[in-house]
Amino acid sequence: MVFQELHIEIGLVKNVLDILYSFIDNQVETPTAEEKCSCNTYIVADVALIRALERLAQWKDTDDIALQSHRYEATQIHELLRNDGLSVGEQNQHRHQLMLLDQRIQALVDEPKKLRK
Repeated sequence: MVFQELHIEIGLVKNVLDILYSFIDNQVETPTAEEKCSCNTYIVADVALIRALERLAQWKDTDDIALQSHRYEATQIHELLRNDGLSVGEQNQHRHQLMLLDQRIQALVDEPKKLRK
């Protein structure tokens, strides 16, 4: 009688794999639909947070400088409007510039508030 070592090894490995698959089926649960949904929601929220933080950092680098520049320009226009020697047309022109600057300033102030929500 010849001992067939290869068949014995294949049978042993098959038994080990069957036991391993059985263990995995018994010990590891497949996630429910709610768990999958929750995981996906977390991933989407995490990506949104990363993008908002990047945009906030970008705002600090660029828009914050523009905001300070607009505020300085607005103070300069306020100084000009205090001058009594301006004609009515010049005053209206400066007030219009001031109104546009106020709108830009408000938009720049509101932008990081939106990112923090």
